[in-house]
Amino acid sequence: MDQTRGSGSACGVNRAGCSGITGSSCYCTTGNNFNNGYALCAQDINACSSSPCHAQATCTDNPAPALGANCTCTVGYTGDGRANGTGCSDINACLPNPCHAQATCTDNPAPALGANCTCTVGYTGDGRANGTGCIDINTCSNSPNPCHAQATCTDNPAPALGANCTCTVGYTGDGRVNGTGCSDINGCSSNPCHAQATCTDNPAPALDANCTCTVGYTGDGRANGTGCIDINTCSNSSNPCHAQATCTDNPAPALGANCTCTVGYTGDGRANGTGCSDINACSNSSNPCHAQATCTDNPAPALDANCTCNVGYTGDGRVNGTGCSDINACSSNPCHANATCEDNPAPALDASCTCNAGYAGDGTVSVNGTGCSLQPVSGAGYSDTQYLPTIAYTLAIIVSIVYERAI
Repeated sequence: MDQTRGSGSACGVNRAGCSGITGSSCYCTTGNNFNNGYALCAQDINACSSSPCHAQATCTDNPAPALGANCTCTVGYTGDGRANGTGCSDINACLPNPCHAQATCTDNPAPALGANCTCTVGYTGDGRANGTGCIDINTCSNSPNPCHAQATCTDNPAPALGANCTCTVGYTGDGRVNGTGCSDINGCSSNPCHAQATCTDNPAPALDANCTCTVGYTGDGRANGTGCIDINTCSNSSNPCHAQATCTDNPAPALGANCTCTVGYTGDGRANGTGCSDINACSNSSNPCHAQATCTDNPAPALDANCTCNVGYTGDGRVNGTGCSDINACSSNPCHANATCEDNPAPALDASCTCNAGYAGDGTVSVNGTGCSLQPVSGAGYSDTQYLPTIAYTLAIIVSIVYERAI
């Protein structure tokens, strides 16, 4: 503004001479003013002193020779910043919406920038369109799971919370950990078994029951099946028993099964245990066979053993039977009528044949044997054998005459 004040022979900084005025007067150049009544001009007129800006704006004086001031809205605000203009209003970060479709956008009050994105009920995530967004809250993935170990958990789609718990096949109940849970459906409650069978519920997920015929029975054990004619309690593929063992399911509440080796076998009966091995009847301290007999164990399911007398002996071979006695080879008369038979002791099977006194030969009656013949009487240069044909002829004549007279 132009003001003339004071005088001097020359005008200093921010002053200029005033023409047409008597004397040497000075005035302040545009944008400057006299300072505190002195003959000096201030450097600048502060346009911010008149508060031209909005309360949420920063005022910046325009340096001389410019007039006025710049008004700049502070962080978080928008507008021209002037008190008599649009002023400064909070920047709504929700326009445009930075949030996911399933999120609520809440603008952060200035001076804060940005907005908070909050997923709506039933959803989880950072809520931002360019972030993880909002996905359905899977109640089933929470820890702890609200459902029983034997239940299937189905999440309720958002905006619903919670989950549905459904007991798996073979179980019954509400399926919840904090409810009735899931208990096995007892297949025996409908009494499906034969009168001679024991009913054992099959653990879930099976829906039926095992019908086990009592001792002496076998079959499917069912009232509407083959009934009971024999024992077969463990027929599933996971039979824990040895191939030579009988599996008997333990009724609830007991678990597992009993494995009993079949007749003729011994052991714990389990596939992963000692199994079942043949009972060796010959290895017992009470060996059933005679000292002169060989013991041969009968394969299972037989419980006993065969006793076979050793070579040269005869009998049933058993200690409590006829045992084993020496075979008397003389009983089959292997010797000549004029020979003495002496049995050779076992293990020999034959006998010794000795011709009686006055006879000579091997004493046997075998095809190749010589039997026993009269020994010749030596003396006078001849032997008794030379008369044998004559004697035989004479006897033949006598027999013939006797026969003819008898007729």
